[in-house]
Amino acid sequence: MVSAVVLAQERIRALGITQTELSKRAGIPQPKISRILSGKWNNLTLETLEKLFAALDSDIDLRLWNSGCSIHRKNENLLPPDSPACFWDIDVKALRLPEHSFFVCERILDFGSAKDARWLLSHMDREDMRKTLLESRRLSPKSRNFWALFFHVSLRGRRA
Repeated sequence: MVSAVVLAQERIRALGITQTELSKRAGIPQPKISRILSGKWNNLTLETLEKLFAALDSDIDLRLWNSGCSIHRKNENLLPPDSPACFWDIDVKALRLPEHSFFVCERILDFGSAKDARWLLSHMDREDMRKTLLESRRLSPKSRNFWALFFHVSLRGRRA
């Protein structure tokens, strides 16, 4: 996941515009733009972010869920970098979240490294991960038990 501030700053540099120009384009007061870009804005709303990135003609994809949000470039590959153990048998360029979230989650829970798991935790809602854990028929018993402990999920009465 990339910081919204970093993405906005990159886009401002690419467009060669000032904060004042961005303020006019977005309909956001310039002092507020300044606070956002300096990372000092505490109550940043989705509406403000959408206005900001629309004014920057940006290719940003905002995803919100109960436990957080993620911000990505729309065209970026959303799979963890360097995870051949998880996706050895498929074309990873075709996979995207959320369309393939169950499959991606299942593979990372079963075959992923600690780095892959950190990536998954930052890109996917934990409730969806728990759902994958409970519904998957492909997770190995060891992986299933490990993640059940991690997520505090009881597997009693459930078949592997």
